[in-house]
Amino acid sequence: MENIQTATDRERAARFTALYVRDHPRVSAFLRRRIGDRGAAEELTAGTFLGPVIGLGAATEMSEARTARREVRAGPGRERG
Repeated sequence: MENIQTATDRERAARFTALYVRDHPRVSAFLRRRIGDRGAAEELTAGTFLGPVIGLGAATEMSEARTARREVRAGPGRERG
């Protein structure tokens, strides 16, 4: 099955990218100051941004599963909808 990405998925990814570019340096600096351990701060920063990325991937997979389910239900030669 080909990878299906809707406009909404692309919009979410673009918004997340903008948020990451804007906030990553601040989150990282905050955690370095609070923890005092650069390595641990980098791990926590990555974790901070990983949750939404996983969520975006799960949303895309769910969308693809719904599309596939509709196609199976429609059967060959029938209209999808």
